[in-house]
Amino acid sequence: MYYARTTKFIARVQQSPWYAVLLIILALGSGSVLLYEWWPGSDAETFAKLLRLDFYIACFFLLDFLVGWFIADGYPDRRTYLRQNWTSLVSSIPVTTELTQFLRLLRIWRAWRVLRMTIGVWGMGRFLHKHTASLADKSGDFDTPSR
Repeated sequence: MYYARTTKFIARVQQSPWYAVLLIILALGSGSVLLYEWWPGSDAETFAKLLRLDFYIACFFLLDFLVGWFIADGYPDRRTYLRQNWTSLVSSIPVTTELTQFLRLLRIWRAWRVLRMTIGVWGMGRFLHKHTASLADKSGDFDTPSR
């Protein structure tokens, strides 16, 4: 009973727009850390602090992937979840090497996907709201007696 409520709660949180905004901000922050490292005049002490922050961001993304994988809400099975979200797993490796730094750029791609999906859902919601409002107005015309 508690497991079902917990998984529903976590699925609602992961599907909320605020969570999507948080993921986008974290992905852009991680990308900014990588850009700072590649910047010619970067300070080593500042970069060390930013690298620690990037490690925590990577851990958050890894936790997000693992929770999504265990719940796999909206997917037929965990294998399908893994197939569709493998970039999230690869980009959330919290160890910093040149290869993993490059793979973390996939987070920005994920942020772009989430942003596109959010804009699409928002646009669809506006369309449906307008469409149902126009249907309600038209159905009101049928209530008046015809002469």
